[in-house]
Amino acid sequence: MVSIGVRRPYILFGGIVALFLLAVMGWAQSYIMLLLAYCLFQIAMNSAYVAYQAFIPDMVDSKRRGMASGTKGLMEMLGIVVFIYPVSILMDRYFSNGDRIWIGGSLGILALVLLVTLLLTLILVREKPSGFHELNSLKKTLINTFKIDTSKNRSFIWFLISRMLVFIAFTTLQQFSFNFLTDVTGVTNPAEATAQFSIIGVIGILVIIWPAGRITDRIGRKPVTITACFIGTIGITLILFSHDLSTILVASGFIGLAVGSFYSANWALATDLVPKNQEAHYLGLVNIATAGGAVIARLIGPVIDILNSHYAGWGYRAMLLSCVVYLIAGSLLILKVNKK
Repeated sequence: MVSIGVRRPYILFGGIVALFLLAVMGWAQSYIMLLLAYCLFQIAMNSAYVAYQAFIPDMVDSKRRGMASGTKGLMEMLGIVVFIYPVSILMDRYFSNGDRIWIGGSLGILALVLLVTLLLTLILVREKPSGFHELNSLKKTLINTFKIDTSKNRSFIWFLISRMLVFIAFTTLQQFSFNFLTDVTGVTNPAEATAQFSIIGVIGILVIIWPAGRITDRIGRKPVTITACFIGTIGITLILFSHDLSTILVASGFIGLAVGSFYSANWALATDLVPKNQEAHYLGLVNIATAGGAVIARLIGPVIDILNSHYAGWGYRAMLLSCVVYLIAGSLLILKVNKK
């Protein structure tokens, strides 16, 4: 008898529900229905994604998880780069004439990609046969979802805090780049400058993300993670002391290299730290730390406005300095993390 495994049922269920909800979003006639469908879609996709992420600690030897994490990150970035352009073209046509067929086309592309990758995962991935797993009640499951044995997993807690701080820094730069370029550099076309800033950053990520994974298998997770934070600090410092667009674009390249290096090394470290037979649970908590950092990053917006209203440009200086502090703190906390 062939076992379907412990991960693929969640991937199958989450994928099917997500496909259905994509259709609901295309059909939705009200904002409330669209919002509800979108929220449920996020739940379904994250249910599948957490199980999918656990394949690395399940199936990859610890000595090669850096390469696996780098490959994972590279494929995710390539997916964004390849599909964002056709979807943006279809959405531009929708905004120009209001014909909902273009929304259907955009969602159709997403549905097709999801369906193909879902089938490939279910057919090609071979999980190890699973033994009996106790089925807990819904109440017990919800209680245990955010539970961490702090005495046995202290390094994992330091890791979560470190990752959250670093993602606060990177998300802050991404979130407020348009405002910074508009208010500080005086460029005539801030949208174009922001696009250039993003493109160069993405190129930096694509260039380094896979090699960084290979390097982290050779020299370790923490050295690459700390180096990534240092490179990111260099990029932010360039922006802090120069408002020239050319210099800022060079800084974007440094930041892209930092993000790519950090993504590979830090995720490999995460897979090393998760307890045996609890991989998906703990990697789900890693995703919460990542998303939490992205949410917290946006809270600095009012602070930027208040400082700028009193002293021109000081809000952005505070923003950049805070990003430097986040990166330094994140790299120092990584020193407290000890692999098993």
